[in-house]
Amino acid sequence: MAQPNFGLEIVTGNAKNGTYFRIHINKYKMVETITCLSKEPFPASNYIRLFGQHEQLLNNLCNRYKDKLIPDLYSYFMEPWCMALFHDRFIDLRKELRQILTSKEEEDLPSIEQLAQQIEDEEINLKEKPRNYLKRVYQETIYKSLVEKSILDYLHYNHYHLPMYAWPGII
Repeated sequence: MAQPNFGLEIVTGNAKNGTYFRIHINKYKMVETITCLSKEPFPASNYIRLFGQHEQLLNNLCNRYKDKLIPDLYSYFMEPWCMALFHDRFIDLRKELRQILTSKEEEDLPSIEQLAQQIEDEEINLKEKPRNYLKRVYQETIYKSLVEKSILDYLHYNHYHLPMYAWPGII
């Protein structure tokens, strides 16, 4: 923890009361470790799925914690927003989304992954921040619509297990 690039430790509850929940978010903002000490049963298989996930996928966990919006991590991970993450087909969705972002979808444009690599290798001279550039390319090309379609297809296909999510045409 004394290391300068340790990341962030998010802790709620305490061990004495059996409500201790600790998540270590590493310097890359990924879940690295989880410690749960509870007197009550908890969904360990769900928490295992949190390992290696980016904190933004967890509903901007770091910002919410810093803003004191998470008094209890056990309750936080029972909220409806995270049920899709714990679904057994979520890993398939992630693979599909990764495939979209690594594939060359437009003839005259490299994939998002290739663009990121070109930025890293300084092959592209940018007039804006790399993150802003990638975000703009993502939004202005076919990638955004492909990702949205994939997510909506996932929610539609799994709507019996994930009724808390809405999609166009449901209302």
